[in-house]
Amino acid sequence: FELLKNTLKIDGNSKPDKPIFWFLDFNCRKDAQTSNIVEDSIKLFNQYGYNNENTIFILCSDHGYPDPNTGITPEYLKKNKLTHDMFMTDDNIMIPLILTYPACKEGIKIDNLCSSLDIMPTILDLLEINVEKDIKDKWYGKSLINLINSEKLDNLENRRVRVDARFLGQKDRVTAIREQKHKLVVYHDQKQFELFKIEPKPKIENKISINDNDELYKSLLEEFNKIENSAIELQIKYTIYKIEEKFKDADSVKKILIINNQVSTLKDILREALVKIFTNSIIEIKTVIDLNNQNNFNENCDLLFVLDNNSNVLSKKILKKIKYKKMFFVDINMNVSIKTGMIWRFFKTMYYNRKFYFQEPTLIIWKVLKSIKLIYNKIT
Repeated sequence: FELLKNTLKIDGNSKPDKPIFWFLDFNCRKDAQTSNIVEDSIKLFNQYGYNNENTIFILCSDHGYPDPNTGITPEYLKKNKLTHDMFMTDDNIMIPLILTYPACKEGIKIDNLCSSLDIMPTILDLLEINVEKDIKDKWYGKSLINLINSEKLDNLENRRVRVDARFLGQKDRVTAIREQKHKLVVYHDQKQFELFKIEPKPKIENKISINDNDELYKSLLEEFNKIENSAIELQIKYTIYKIEEKFKDADSVKKILIINNQVSTLKDILREALVKIFTNSIIEIKTVIDLNNQNNFNENCDLLFVLDNNSNVLSKKILKKIKYKKMFFVDINMNVSIKTGMIWRFFKTMYYNRKFYFQEPTLIIWKVLKSIKLIYNKIT
């Protein structure tokens, strides 16, 4: 809240004269005063001229949280080495979504199933930003404006919404396909499925047996496979784009080595992208465990790809035995980064954010300590 206040002092004024985007993150699990802070934040925006006549306000959450009455408590999760995102119960996947905007009708309550991916197309419609139909048709999210205006839409009636607990490249992924009265839960690594019937009042989730010939199960599974394949195809195209953006001379590459953190989906996407770019290159895949078990090895490659943007994945001992021309890190969201110029980018970021450091001088100390650590890791 104090940071918001200082930022508004820098950028805010009584009559906002330029478009601006704000994103505030509140942690209600660790702060019982979150509701009051949210209310105070909105009042602060109003004080600096951002109000319902000129501003779109959206209040939502990235997830819910398991009801403690079910026995799933923070203590239970810690004891069993679990995290809340492993549960696809409605109390964990349903989120609040409150929206106000200029000329918005007040007090409207919508019971249709919606997705957080609906927020972006809704904002574009509110801002009257036109997007070509062939692009819109590829979006999973749908604009909610007509629904808010009480206009029924076929694409929002009897809708099925997908929920994901983790990124495509993470381990222990869980996905749910939720419709009005049923929910299919998919455990990716275990290749297991659960089917639930939802009783609305009181809300009860009853697990029902799965029959491979059951039309409901087949329909929900088909929906899951369709979206999953589409997501993988999109990630392959995105990975190709990111690699080609950072490396232009594909013909010069003879050998590529992938160090895999044993997330098969991530590995398969990267390999598929590399095969399409480097058509004449040899591509080898090895795990960190493989390399650790090899006492004597010397790897030579033109390009080294490390699956996981975490330098701890590769020990310096292993890295010294791999001769490469360029190293790329690929994180769990398939973002590709080159292991060069990190120090320069670090100080460049500090320069662009310098006005915040004038307001919060203690942040400079933290940044300097971080830069010292970065330089030390670079030279050792």
